[in-house]
Amino acid sequence: MTYGVYLFDQKIGMLDAERGRLSFRYAEEILGADVAPLSVRMPIRPEPYDDNSTRAFFENLLPEDEYRRLITAALRLSDTNTAGLLGAIAGECAGAVSIWPRDTAPPAEPRYRTLSRDTLRDLFAVPGDPLLADAQREGRLSLAGAQAKLTVRRRDDEWLLPIDGAPATHILKRTRVTVPYLVENEFFCMRLADASGLSVPDVEYLDVGIPLLAVRRFDRELHDTEVRRIHQEDFCQATATLPANKYEAEGGPGLSACADVVRQHSALPIADLPMLVRWTAFNYLIGNEDAHGKNLALLYTDDGIRLAPFYDLISSIVYKGFSRKAAMGIGGERRYGYVELRHWERFADALSLRYDVVRRVLLDTAKRTEANLSRAERDARAIFGETELLDRIVEGVRGRLGRLRNELA
Repeated sequence: MTYGVYLFDQKIGMLDAERGRLSFRYAEEILGADVAPLSVRMPIRPEPYDDNSTRAFFENLLPEDEYRRLITAALRLSDTNTAGLLGAIAGECAGAVSIWPRDTAPPAEPRYRTLSRDTLRDLFAVPGDPLLADAQREGRLSLAGAQAKLTVRRRDDEWLLPIDGAPATHILKRTRVTVPYLVENEFFCMRLADASGLSVPDVEYLDVGIPLLAVRRFDRELHDTEVRRIHQEDFCQATATLPANKYEAEGGPGLSACADVVRQHSALPIADLPMLVRWTAFNYLIGNEDAHGKNLALLYTDDGIRLAPFYDLISSIVYKGFSRKAAMGIGGERRYGYVELRHWERFADALSLRYDVVRRVLLDTAKRTEANLSRAERDARAIFGETELLDRIVEGVRGRLGRLRNELA
């Protein structure tokens, strides 16, 4: 099977699937043109890319695990049929890429369907309900990750379902059965991150009978009434890592590799490398052991490639049954409770940064987090009430703030 690959509204190449193997070739008409590549790992060239390179980029556009199996079941596809799944739902993806069957082109005009509060509740009410998969099929919507989510457009006070690959402005998520209060957890951590000096998208707590988190997409911008795409790629794509290997222990990028990506490809690494340090410090403070390579991205801006705003920030350490080892080690130590001064010094070495620079960013992040913790807690409780989970998150942050200050003193 052959599929057309588009970047923005321009067809830039063809995706081929033969006997389970994928290949991608850039279109002849863009060779030598002033066009952005799909990925920093896939520069424009006449030769096709093999299965390894192609799969590493395109698999990272798709849902994972049970969420992927739910969608492939609704489409009557095997969950190993990557190309078929891309051809069915990858009309609206992360970034500006879209995939369409060979003889199909993106619609000339975007279409949307209004989603009432009751419809949103019904779509998300039952985890694993095929209604959500049906909505994604209708919209041709694909987002990576294992959590059930839906991309929608916000227009004033209305929520709209994109039809046939129309661009969206927000991502809606619900709590997972095995991870209670995940919406409240992410809402609090994202708001605290913003106050602590991290660049993050706006988040909104949405109650439609069940709690949802609405995250404004940083890879979309609004021009009057038109939603425009901005290209991006996550750090698994930028390091040619399959989503199944996104954790450092399984071959995924660690913090040193992430720093190399920023140093090699950012238009302003002198600003983006300290921001990577701030992200690491904040993940340590909130106890986010699940911060892996798919939680970082490069954003293709008018001023060049930059480190994208941070997303999917949660305190995973408050949940039982999770591994107590972080997705990325700090100076070789993956257990947050054992991180000491020597690990922060090794962390600075791994990023090829002076320790005094790293220490300054760490202490500034801690200072801002501590200064805004109580207010963020009050604001969260005013929106969604009292939860024991929020108590545990705040208590853990205070404990790690003290430990970090003591280690860096």
